[in-house]
Amino acid sequence: SAHERAVAQATSDGVDEQVIRLAESTLNPLLEPDWEAYAFEDARDWVRAVDLYNWEKFIDQYDNPPRNERNLRLEIGIWSRMNGTRGFADRIRENEDWLMAQYSIKSRPGDKSDPYDRAVKEYARAWLGYVNEVRRRREKHHKDEYERIMAERKEHRRSFGSPEVPPQLI
Repeated sequence: SAHERAVAQATSDGVDEQVIRLAESTLNPLLEPDWEAYAFEDARDWVRAVDLYNWEKFIDQYDNPPRNERNLRLEIGIWSRMNGTRGFADRIRENEDWLMAQYSIKSRPGDKSDPYDRAVKEYARAWLGYVNEVRRRREKHHKDEYERIMAERKEHRRSFGSPEVPPQLI
């Protein structure tokens, strides 16, 4: 058959080498970057680099509404790049070929979401999740330290013993 002859001819022509060459030189537009892994890495680096002033400033902005999801994602884009660390904008630049390929695909069955919007949602959720876990652990550390100091103070006050009434006051 014509199909069998085509397979045989392609094999004898060494087409597999060309397939590998083409596959290595083209973008796979279906393989989405791991936005969550990027966010965890970037959040880790941000937490390691942030000073107390900027930490408190971030927490204050995060805790004080009014805020909507779009503004929060914009803030994550800004905060994730502070202190010389990589952030969401850097990750988008690193993956702009993937993003452009997503926009060039006319339609994907079952997926009508915007690839940039999906990326920023995944990144922001993971970045905030990491930073909030650091926040939770920091608050627990402060609580534990406070309780330790209060216990030491209580024990220290016990060493004073009972007050004595001096003879002149009897």
